[in-house]
Amino acid sequence: MSNLLSDKFHLEKIQYIFRFEIPWLMFALFFVFYSGIGLYILNGIMAVFIPYLLFVLFRLKRWGWISCLSVFVILPLLHQLLGSPFLDLPDYPAYLPLFFFLLFNFFLKFVIRDWIEDINARIERSTNRN
Repeated sequence: MSNLLSDKFHLEKIQYIFRFEIPWLMFALFFVFYSGIGLYILNGIMAVFIPYLLFVLFRLKRWGWISCLSVFVILPLLHQLLGSPFLDLPDYPAYLPLFFFLLFNFFLKFVIRDWIEDINARIERSTNRN
């Protein structure tokens, strides 16, 4: 039961970030993009948020979401930061990993509600048994 409550806490925390903090951040950084600093700030935010997101997805064993995050966000971001000589990919704009990250979060935002409802149902079933 404590694992379910912990999972619910982490999902509600991510849902709160998606609902309240990300829109204000995007609005504020829209004006900073023209100076070029906004891209670095958003990449820094991605570097902080992705490990937490991976932690929650691993905890919930959402392997499909982890693989999508790895392929569409982490690998392009690593290629952008490290410039791997093994991957012969064309240079692409610096904002492409950011675009995939925002698209990933957009879809995840709608799925998290269902995950929270599923956890609530499991919590209710476990409390009704006792």
